[in-house]
Amino acid sequence: MSDKKTKKVITSKTQPRHQIGSKTNVKGQTSNLEPVQFIFNKKNFIFLGIGLLLMVIGFILMAGGKMPSPDVWDPSLIYSKRIVILSPLFLLSGLGIVAYSIFRK
Repeated sequence: MSDKKTKKVITSKTQPRHQIGSKTNVKGQTSNLEPVQFIFNKKNFIFLGIGLLLMVIGFILMAGGKMPSPDVWDPSLIYSKRIVILSPLFLLSGLGIVAYSIFRK
């Protein structure tokens, strides 16, 4: 009889969820798994944040236009250049940057 202990190695085709992307498993054995690579990197998230920030600024600029008196109609409050021109420019540029961040490789 020998005093050497043999280790029993269990192999399976499916790995548990906590082992995906790790080089060692729970028992300290090395596995052949490669690290998980994400689709988006840091620059994608930076562009995404900039685009979302521009969209929020566009919605804030679009707010307003309430009449001070219900008896008086003032078209300059509703049809101001800020609401009609500036806020859609911020919204569309924000949408464009978000689309760019998604399709950027």
